[in-house]
Amino acid sequence: MRPDLKALRRSSGFVRARKVVLGLAAWVWRRAMVRTTFVAVAGSSGKTTTKELLAACLEPQAPTMHSRGTRNSRRHSSTERSILRVRPWHRFAVIEIGIQEKGNMAAEVRLLRPDVVVMLNVKRLHTNEFKTLEAIAEEKSVLLKSLGPRNLAILNADDPRVAAMESGLRCRVIRFSAGEEAGAAVTYRGVTAAWPNRLKLTVVSEGRPYEVETRLVGKHWANAVVAALTVAGVLGVPMSAAVSAVAEVPPFWLRMQPVELTTRGVTFLRDEFNGSIDTYEAAFEVLREATADRIVVLFSDFSDSNRSDRKRGRQLGRMAAELSELAVFVGSNAHHGAAAAIYNGLPEEQVGAFDSAIEAGAFLDRTLRPGDLVLIKGRTSNHVSRAYLSLLDEVTCVKDPCSFRISCDECPELGFAWRPELADFMVTPNQM
Repeated sequence: MRPDLKALRRSSGFVRARKVVLGLAAWVWRRAMVRTTFVAVAGSSGKTTTKELLAACLEPQAPTMHSRGTRNSRRHSSTERSILRVRPWHRFAVIEIGIQEKGNMAAEVRLLRPDVVVMLNVKRLHTNEFKTLEAIAEEKSVLLKSLGPRNLAILNADDPRVAAMESGLRCRVIRFSAGEEAGAAVTYRGVTAAWPNRLKLTVVSEGRPYEVETRLVGKHWANAVVAALTVAGVLGVPMSAAVSAVAEVPPFWLRMQPVELTTRGVTFLRDEFNGSIDTYEAAFEVLREATADRIVVLFSDFSDSNRSDRKRGRQLGRMAAELSELAVFVGSNAHHGAAAAIYNGLPEEQVGAFDSAIEAGAFLDRTLRPGDLVLIKGRTSNHVSRAYLSLLDEVTCVKDPCSFRISCDECPELGFAWRPELADFMVTPNQM
């Protein structure tokens, strides 16, 4: 009888053995890459965008490897896989580092041994494991404490918990800040990002101002931009060249990613990758400043909050009534959100509550009109991407609950095919 190879690959024993082999191979390979400067990008939010921006600054100057996509967890052996993609000719390796559990960062440090660490912020994430912001900061600080006198730390001086991590460090420290009083080497001011305009700001380095234009949506990306420019400057990239490189980087997939359905004249802001309450607040700020014929929101739920289901739903309903003219809610808390939106002033016919994202997509299909700006926001586990995808093609997957913690766009079981003819119906993110 032939062995079931798929079942074998899924078995816990095989997975553990593969992790061990990957870990050992990456540990050895990292120590062989003596000519490569390893840059670790850490923080609660903004890691992926910072990584992409920094890689764009470095690649024209010297061969650079940067971690793929958005995976940064011990669970997926992301650091091991990134290290094994480094080659002797790479001058730089930019790798984002995340944590899910206590002890994760110490394991990453032993494996990666970074030369440069960028610490962006400390926010509410993984609250089941880390009960306080101080606990999150303590875990992240392990990465900085590993640095020696020849290493470098780039710190966001505007985040008090990040700024406090500087105490006791043995490495060189460079700060960036929106305020000059922090003694930062790189500062910034004049941040604007009112949709449909993109993020613009003025960065000051070595006393000289640089006007920075980006393709990013929202003021909250300013720290990511300045962090990338700061690191690029330290690693020898002329600031003018780095500013030019940043201007060409598109919004990362599902991070306030604008996508236009050209046949309908509707623009979506897809932000459904991260459902933490802090990312909701950043998205709300974008909508408050946005100019559009009509603002529409599609919400499921948010994470990293100790509020009850009912209170979370009501909070989203109140915000929907404040920010939008059409609100759609998906999931087990949808009726709480819809009731709160109506109570706070949205007409009943402008509110929808649905158990499934596909039903929500059908509602949008009937009610969207040219000129609409639609924010899609929710937890990855709620799979609200199905609502958007259902406007492009039939979505055959109705799994609920679904154990996958990935976007439906990349799910092999969705039954949705990215066919060439669909390109006529949408503008790709790189074109926006």
